[in-house]
Amino acid sequence: MGSWFKTIGFAATFLSSTALISGWCQVVHFRFRVEHPGAVGSNISNFYWDFPWIGIGFATILSVILSAAHIRKHDALYNATYCFSIWLLVVWFGVALIAMELPWVPWVDLHGYHY
Repeated sequence: MGSWFKTIGFAATFLSSTALISGWCQVVHFRFRVEHPGAVGSNISNFYWDFPWIGIGFATILSVILSAAHIRKHDALYNATYCFSIWLLVVWFGVALIAMELPWVPWVDLHGYHY
C-alpha cells in the first residue's frame, strides 16, 4: 500500500485525466459538427460524445474505493483497485483516441458510396 500522497495524487490524476479526455472528446465533437453539418459519427464516437461523464463517474468511484482501502489498510483491495484503475485509464483513453478518429475516416461501401 502506498502513502497518502500516492493515493491522493493518483486519485487527482485519474479524475483530471478522465475529465480532460471527456473535454477533448467534446471539442472533437464540436469540430466534427462544424466541418460536417448533419453528418453522423460512428457508433463508438457517438457513445463518447453522448456519455462523456461515464469515465469521470468510474474515476470517482474507483478513487473512493482506493481511499477507503487505504483508510482500512486492505492491501489486496488497494493494489487491485490501483492496477484496475491504471488499466481502465489506458483502455478508456485508447478507445477514445480510436473513437475520435473514426468519424474522420472516409467510408466506402461495396457499391462505391462514400459516407
